[in-house]
Amino acid sequence: MNLFIFKATKEDGKIVTGQMKANTQNDVMRLLTLKKLQPIFIKQKQSLFKLGVGSAVPQKDLVVFSRQLSFLLESGVPIIQSLQITQPLTQSTILKHVLKQLINSVDKGKNLSEALAEHPRVFNNLFVSLTQAGESSGQLNTFLTQLANDIESSDKLRSRVKKALMYPMFVLSVGVVIIITLMVFVVPKFASVFESAGSELPVMTKLLMAISDFFVNNLILVIFVSIFIPIVLFVYLMSPAGRKFRDQLFWIVPIIGPIVQKNSIARFTKTLSYLMSAGVNVTESLNNAASAANNYLIETATQNIIAKVERGQSIGQSISREKIFPELIAHMVSIGEETGKLDATLQKVSEFYEEQVKIAADAIADLIQPVFIVVLGGFVAFVVIAMYLPIFKLAGAAGGF
Repeated sequence: MNLFIFKATKEDGKIVTGQMKANTQNDVMRLLTLKKLQPIFIKQKQSLFKLGVGSAVPQKDLVVFSRQLSFLLESGVPIIQSLQITQPLTQSTILKHVLKQLINSVDKGKNLSEALAEHPRVFNNLFVSLTQAGESSGQLNTFLTQLANDIESSDKLRSRVKKALMYPMFVLSVGVVIIITLMVFVVPKFASVFESAGSELPVMTKLLMAISDFFVNNLILVIFVSIFIPIVLFVYLMSPAGRKFRDQLFWIVPIIGPIVQKNSIARFTKTLSYLMSAGVNVTESLNNAASAANNYLIETATQNIIAKVERGQSIGQSISREKIFPELIAHMVSIGEETGKLDATLQKVSEFYEEQVKIAADAIADLIQPVFIVVLGGFVAFVVIAMYLPIFKLAGAAGGF
């Protein structure tokens, strides 16, 4: 059992929040519906030691497992024997342990999808839903191959985005180290020379020496703040309490915002496409797609969309009323509904946004690198000028003498 936090509305419109134990997010949704509550937000609660961690198993291991299982099932090997063959072949210790539990669950009569749902830290809602669809249609091997392809492409895209977002953080960290080094070790040596000369110092040099004195006198505090604040900020932003603020901030911040937006929309439309093509009902498909997007704004908007769809509106009309989604999405979904090819249309939309993410991720380094170079270069130039102005003044005075 896992612990989930939720926000829902009562029949009278009042909002309630709370926690609930269940195996999956869909179970929480069903339980809330039975209590006549309309879910707005559902998220698995994580401990501080698991913050920021996605799957407990490396994505590449899930890809290999899915492909191996698909191949064995296609070859006519029964599901239990397929799992037994796959289990010792996996490289992940965690996945190896989970597969052992899967074998026991399936051996006791559970479907594979039911067994997978008991391990949400390893198999997400999309994995479970597509497996269930594959079991229902008798094409489990096909859906497992599709899952492997999706995990592989998503992992590549995630790595690309992570690399693009980590670059500014790396450059900023290097800049902080350079500033502390200059203020603590370089500037004080010049300051002692100027003090021994006894001449009046330029305003720029006085300002720099004052900053340097602060760094030297409060070195432990400076280092503590430089390390502690980023860690506290990271933990807060990855916590359920800070998640809303994080997603809202990252959605609008320049340069990074467009990447976050397009990546979340790509995941949403791609997951929705897979689930709709698999015959999963609209409500469950939308909920799982919102979960895959991993963005508070999209999850909130999706709950509004679900409420409208359940009242009889089309998906396209419902999406068009949510400003968080670009107009292109609403138009394309409406066209897909009219032509009866919604899943194919959503797939094209996801491919378009994935390509946009790749372009934006590749361009971010080219955009940010000059900015950081100018900022760091400007600070270094300030230090150099402030240090050499008194030297030029002393040299001029000596020449005049």
